[in-house]
Amino acid sequence: MKNNFEIISRAVIIHRGKILLCRMKTKSWYFLPGGHVEFGEKPEDALKRELLEELGVKTRMIKFIGVVENSFGQISKMQHEINIVFHVTLDNFKVISLENHLEFNWIDIASLKKNELRPIAMHKAIMQWCKDKKEFFGSAI
Repeated sequence: MKNNFEIISRAVIIHRGKILLCRMKTKSWYFLPGGHVEFGEKPEDALKRELLEELGVKTRMIKFIGVVENSFGQISKMQHEINIVFHVTLDNFKVISLENHLEFNWIDIASLKKNELRPIAMHKAIMQWCKDKKEFFGSAI
C-alpha cells in the first residue's frame, strides 16, 4: 500500500457569526478552505494562492492560529497530513467557487455539528479557538 504525506494550509474565515466551509460536491462533510503547500512555498503564500484560485478572493490579513495532524485511509493508500491553520480576513466576503468539484457555504458556527467538519480533531480545535482565541495543536492519529 502506498503512503502519502502532505502539508496543507487551511483558512478559518468568519463573518457575522458564520464560518466559511468547503466540501466536494460528492461528499456530505465539510473541511476548511485551503490547499496543498508546494515545495519551497511558505504556508501563508500557499493559502493566498489557493483562496485566489478557488474563490477569486484576496486576503487582507492572515494570522497563524494552530496545527492539526490527521491520517486516514483511501482506496489504495494511507494519507498523513499536517494542516497549518490561519485566521483569515478577506477583502470581500461574497464568495463563489471557481472549482467545478467544490462548493463553499457559510455555516452558523453555533449550529455546526461534530460530524460536519472533518477531521474531528479540526472541529474540536476550531470550536475551542472560537471561544478562547488561543493557538492550538490537535491530532487525529
